[in-house]
Amino acid sequence: MQRADPLLGDGAKVFGLRIQCRTPNEGGMYDQPGFSHSFGYAFAGSTLMGQNGFLAVSAVLGDLASPSGYVLPLSDVVSYVHRYLAKSFQEFGFVVGPDALFEVAIFGHCHSEGRLLAYHLRPELCADDVWRLGTERIVPNAGFLLYLGVRRAEVVQRLEAALLGPATPDRMQSRAPMDVIKELIDDAGYASIGGDLQLGIADAGGYNHWPLSRPATASRPAAYTSFLGRPFPEDERRVGQAILAPRSLTYWR
Repeated sequence: MQRADPLLGDGAKVFGLRIQCRTPNEGGMYDQPGFSHSFGYAFAGSTLMGQNGFLAVSAVLGDLASPSGYVLPLSDVVSYVHRYLAKSFQEFGFVVGPDALFEVAIFGHCHSEGRLLAYHLRPELCADDVWRLGTERIVPNAGFLLYLGVRRAEVVQRLEAALLGPATPDRMQSRAPMDVIKELIDDAGYASIGGDLQLGIADAGGYNHWPLSRPATASRPAAYTSFLGRPFPEDERRVGQAILAPRSLTYWR
């Protein structure tokens, strides 16, 4: 029997992929802090492939040894992630077939090249119904969009129209992508697009999640904070004597 509804309604789909290198000391032991940075990692499609792949490559990329002064290019990070995911995709595809389909975007500031870059990893259909995981390098410009997920042509058309359309007091152009995605989530005609908004920013300082400050509604009478696509009440924000303290908080009406 096939399951028609999703297993999780609040699955996290956007993460920070942290890179941490250690460099040698005078005695040759790799115990000195080296290059440290983080990039954005977002996926759509098979949750098992997207999340399991992220967890696996994170363990490796967060525990690297490198020469002193080495700056790891984003292209090399993506090359490693692609090799790992391509092998997993092939193995998992033999077991579940089309249910293994997924795509990944890795993006952020590349210190080696000194600019913002994005890479899109997605399945490509080759001859004889054989799928392979392809890679596209993108140098973003103003108004750049990279959409992952179903009904690509329709969604991209709506996003582009919103960005090019006139701004109004209740619909600012800077929030156009968020407005469109929220409309799609709430639209029963797009049943395969669900969950909640998950925001983040990637710059020269790395990748950071953006929690959302959500207003009260008829179904939820008190304002609340949303983080990684789910409400985060006060008790879930505390870890011992520490507390979730993001660098930014975005208001969402």
